[in-house]
Amino acid sequence: MRADTASLATVATREYALRRKTAMTAVAANQLAHEQAMVLLRPWAAIALLAGGTVPQLEQDVADRTDEATPIQFAKLIVAIDLCSRAEWVAALATARDRAVEAAERNPDHVERARGLQRLARYFAHDPAGQDHVPPYRPFEPVPTGDTAQPMKDAA
Repeated sequence: MRADTASLATVATREYALRRKTAMTAVAANQLAHEQAMVLLRPWAAIALLAGGTVPQLEQDVADRTDEATPIQFAKLIVAIDLCSRAEWVAALATARDRAVEAAERNPDHVERARGLQRLARYFAHDPAGQDHVPPYRPFEPVPTGDTAQPMKDAA
């Protein structure tokens, strides 16, 4: 496994584990039903598996699909596809990336997480089927051009 892929697997697995911990805390506090938590975690489990990471709760499912003809990475792909659609996990990843970048702009403690999510978004950016690309982060309004551009005013 290449170094960048291994670190993406680590980032994706860490993100899933953090989200799982948050979801289970909400379940324990009766703020979220267990079934709802599992639905919310599906995209993150899929992302972790697709990035080459490990999801302890799905190890048996992956093992059941792994054999001499089916390598583990392909088994992870099959399990990820069974969890949710690409459109669903792409939307979750793009939203999380955008929120993390915005949080990092307010608080430097969030920069590392934002970088990790941005790396995942770039890694998964292009959909080979041409349908569900991860959109780029667009924090600013487009710069006006042509007739809508306003001249700068003198500060004096």
